[in-house]
Amino acid sequence: MMVKKSETVGVIGGGSWGTTISQLLARNKHRVIVWTRNKEVIKSINSEHINKRYFPDYKLSSFIKATDSMAEVADNSTVIFVVVPSKVFREIVGRLGNFVTGEHILISATKGVEEKTYRTMSAILKEETPVKKVGVISGPNIAEEIMQGHPSATIVASRFDRVITKVKSLLNHRLFNIYSSYDVIGVEIAGAFKNVVAIASGIAHGMSFGVNTFSYLMTEGLQEMNLLGKAMGAKPETFITLAGIGDLIATCTSQYSRNFRFGKALAEGLRVDEALEKINQTVEGIYATEVMFEYSRMHGVALPLLKAAHNVIYGGVSVDKAIERLINVS
Repeated sequence: MMVKKSETVGVIGGGSWGTTISQLLARNKHRVIVWTRNKEVIKSINSEHINKRYFPDYKLSSFIKATDSMAEVADNSTVIFVVVPSKVFREIVGRLGNFVTGEHILISATKGVEEKTYRTMSAILKEETPVKKVGVISGPNIAEEIMQGHPSATIVASRFDRVITKVKSLLNHRLFNIYSSYDVIGVEIAGAFKNVVAIASGIAHGMSFGVNTFSYLMTEGLQEMNLLGKAMGAKPETFITLAGIGDLIATCTSQYSRNFRFGKALAEGLRVDEALEKINQTVEGIYATEVMFEYSRMHGVALPLLKAAHNVIYGGVSVDKAIERLINVS
């Protein structure tokens, strides 16, 4: 799809995925204003066109500008992508809500759910801002591969055709295809649940298990994702799209995946806090495991793989014992 008109787009979050989305937008000749609290990132993007913290080896487009002013982002753009960890999502979106209006479009690019409240990111966007036209993007989008120029694709989900059309016009590219869905809850559940399965896959890798084990874990993970999603009102077909099986395969097999690396660290004998320190970045699967487990209890759905991951991360059960219990579920 040819981009007919250049515009200025906002991105809240200067991490690896926020930077990648900014580069995708700039590749289509859109000007991008990236908000971040990190002064070093702001300085390196504006003066050297690189993000020294996350992508020191990749040159960024000169169309990208960084700022610590949310007002500047909101005043200069009508479409804003929110790309911050789920743990701080509400806090940051709450601040953004002081500057946006009902005329804005907000897109969550965060694959997670909020602890304690169990709210999805799209729900938080609507709760903390006056914006009604919201959407989410999700799919097999390993940031490093996209920055390297590898072909990829994603899904934009929204109740509003205008949101879907707008996101497609901004991001669609010969190397980055955009699909669409109206099943917002299904796409969000898939994006969070696959992180849980990725932790399990990382554990399997750390235990030097083979292809049989990975196939088992991903198949079981997909089935459990589908069962939970169905109980929550999602459409079953969503889980056999890029948002479900596509993202599941990518996150469960990529060494770039933080969740995969976290699971591998657990298998190597590290405690949860030690594994987190080793990764030194947000691991969304930790929070997703707790919330998905509570979802399963609330909806009365038995999910053995999810339970095994929860036992390891929150119950103090050893990796070996969790695997034994999972394999012997009848």
